[in-house]
Amino acid sequence: MNSVSSRWAVIFTCILFLIGQIVLVDPVSAQKLVTIKGVVLDGMTKNSVPNATIKLSKNRITTAKIDGKFEFSCLREDTFMITAIGYYPRLLRVHDLLTDSSKCKVLMQPAIYQLHSAEVTAKKKKTKISKALDLLSDVSHPFTYFGKEERFKRRHAKLKSNSVFFSENIYWEINRQLIEEISKLTGDDLDKCIMYCNTHIVLSPNDDEKTITNKLLLLISDYFRSTKSRNRDSLNVRG
Repeated sequence: MNSVSSRWAVIFTCILFLIGQIVLVDPVSAQKLVTIKGVVLDGMTKNSVPNATIKLSKNRITTAKIDGKFEFSCLREDTFMITAIGYYPRLLRVHDLLTDSSKCKVLMQPAIYQLHSAEVTAKKKKTKISKALDLLSDVSHPFTYFGKEERFKRRHAKLKSNSVFFSENIYWEINRQLIEEISKLTGDDLDKCIMYCNTHIVLSPNDDEKTITNKLLLLISDYFRSTKSRNRDSLNVRG
């Protein structure tokens, strides 16, 4: 009796194994990873867009190189989003890039914002940029992460006096140079800050120089805050 039961148990196990193999054949082949290679370009100038952020499935994030080129592995059915400071985001399907190689050249549309003319009178009427910076100077946390108040003001003195912000009929794009000017970061630290801004900033066609400056300065301040918090936690773990 026991031998019969054992034999049926073995047969039942084999049947389950075969069913499992049949069921798993299609999903396994469908889950095969593919490699995507491409380059991020400015849609107007066709110049490369450096350090663009690429958001993949399952909250994975990678970045394009300084020459705009990127490479990553994903599923054929996946979608991904490319964002870059100063450009509208692009949502792309992996399948489209695999079937049409021309789409591996991802053209980004510049997010261009026209500045209103600034009016300077004998009464030293504040411009929009001045008001935006003064508004931010009332926030306590920038001083904590940029240094003392006087150091903060000195860092932005050049930005406030830069005539490009007050010229008539000009266009302003948020770019790497602006983030570098505000944050005073260099090298890998600058790249990490740019990635943080790329990932978190939300732009709108209704934005002007005041709202964009406000958003960017707050993001950079938050980046310094999160960096300081991580460093403090790391020191606590070591201690």
